[in-house]
Amino acid sequence: MGIRDSLTLTWQDLDQSPLSLFTYCEEAMATKPNTNSSTARLWNANTQATYHRMMEKMQALYFDSLGLPFRDLEFEHFSAAVDAYVQQSKAKSKSGEVSDATKDKLCSILKSLSSFVHEKLPAYSDPCWGSIWNYHKTALPKRFAGKKEELRQLREQEIAEIVKLPRSLQIREEIKFAKVLRKGLNGPDGVFIGGLLMLYLGLRPSECCGLTYRAIQPLTKDGNVKALYIYRALDTSNKSKNQLKTKNAYRVLPIPAELDSLLQERMQYIQKSHPNGCLEDFPIVNSPEDCTKFCTRKHFGDTIRNLLRSIRTNEESLVYASHLLEANKFIKGFRHCFRLIRGARERKIRFFCTIKRGAGGIRGLGYVPCGNRRV
Repeated sequence: MGIRDSLTLTWQDLDQSPLSLFTYCEEAMATKPNTNSSTARLWNANTQATYHRMMEKMQALYFDSLGLPFRDLEFEHFSAAVDAYVQQSKAKSKSGEVSDATKDKLCSILKSLSSFVHEKLPAYSDPCWGSIWNYHKTALPKRFAGKKEELRQLREQEIAEIVKLPRSLQIREEIKFAKVLRKGLNGPDGVFIGGLLMLYLGLRPSECCGLTYRAIQPLTKDGNVKALYIYRALDTSNKSKNQLKTKNAYRVLPIPAELDSLLQERMQYIQKSHPNGCLEDFPIVNSPEDCTKFCTRKHFGDTIRNLLRSIRTNEESLVYASHLLEANKFIKGFRHCFRLIRGARERKIRFFCTIKRGAGGIRGLGYVPCGNRRV
């Protein structure tokens, strides 16, 4: 067994500072996985020493003042640590610049550490996976300067690479994702039924997390067809409010028969675990600790991201979606992994009901086919 395979991590290990955890893991991280030879390395001795010095500097410049253990760090903290290092290096540099290679190394250190922790503790949500760093090269190489034909070819090549990237989950990924979600349906965590709502109906994550079972109502007189009334959402403070993102977000979505049977299965599980409770008042996407409480947006996002990673979703697609969010502030409210899931739903024909809000509550106005259009 190689060094990398023999090292173990526990949740208690994540209570350390980033530097302490890096020091504990760096020898194993420097070794290639799935090898019995301790000499098969990813980093040579000089690279490892350089990375350690960089980590020490980021710890002193940022993480010490932050005072958080590694387990509580988000991607924004990692990005801020890199920025602190870059800003100080710029101040000390005669040219006032920091090379792209140095920036890439800083990002690589933190990404390697968070990825290694996830490798050892799959329940740990790697905040760097699918995220973009703001330190990518923005200028074209000097050798292309002034050569219009080469510049044009370079742009066409970049466009061709972008077009190759899937903009939503592929069919095989949808099938895998649905299977993973169904396996967790009869468990305490409501994220799995929330993921199915996103996959089948194209809901936003805040909409999934803000609804109770009261939102499921008969659409036909015989009750054979049910609909989901979208009229509440979870805000940033994790409270369910009757305030959606836009006025067009209030809608009624007929529930497909397959999703209806999955919802019935979930409701039976909730009723068995809470026989004396009022099901209509329970959140559809509940907290894993308590079926009567709403799931937080952070837990929902982290769990969905880990599930996407477990089915080997193309990380480059998430990075591309993240670039879109940065470029288009109008859609800033979406998280990149959710756009992949909702994008998969948008490829299908679906029906929707417009709804009207008034003193009498919410009522449906009928449904029409909307093709691939987002509602």
